[in-house]
Amino acid sequence: MFFETTLTRERIAAMDTANAWPNDHLIDRFTEHAETRPDSPLVIDRQGTMTWNEAKIKVDRLARGLVEIGVRQNDVVQIQLPNQREFLLLVLAIERIGAVVNPIAPIFRTNEVAVMSQLARPTVVVTIDTFRGFALADMHVALREQAPWVQTIIRVPTGDAEASSGRSTSPDTILWLARVRRCMTKRSISCDPASTTYARSSSPRGLQANQRASCTRRTP
Repeated sequence: MFFETTLTRERIAAMDTANAWPNDHLIDRFTEHAETRPDSPLVIDRQGTMTWNEAKIKVDRLARGLVEIGVRQNDVVQIQLPNQREFLLLVLAIERIGAVVNPIAPIFRTNEVAVMSQLARPTVVVTIDTFRGFALADMHVALREQAPWVQTIIRVPTGDAEASSGRSTSPDTILWLARVRRCMTKRSISCDPASTTYARSSSPRGLQANQRASCTRRTP
């Protein structure tokens, strides 16, 4: 992954001196809450209620599974999902590994996704079967010819009638989340990149944050 970035060592040192970034990880904050309030609700959605402890178990399993399929520290994992619990769990699992989260909006289509993929060079893409009638998973499979750096596409089932109609993409390009097994994870360094996001424009503009800035932005 290559970016022209303002996140230089000098800027990191300046933010450190100003005590603007805590020297910890978002996953540390999450683990702390899971241990102190395990049975409290973390997510309430159409699927029901997910507690902090339930989320921690899922995050641990996802992190191990992502490492098993080849995700390593500083690798980019692109997520194109709507606002649902799987998005939260994946972000936490990716940050636990020390990989880089590259979230893109589910409204983006082939041209936009192709440009963002070329910039971020994700090794793994996580998407959903369909979004508002559009086959996102099929789009990513078709894009593999333009994005040879993508090694694995993970499809999250939509859960509606369209997704359960029997239509499926090529099995060698799809890995179901439910089938990911256990393996070990590796902790990242707090100044390593944590996420890369884009603004929608004629020329995509990216914002890259490290673990410490990410923890500052996402927690009180």
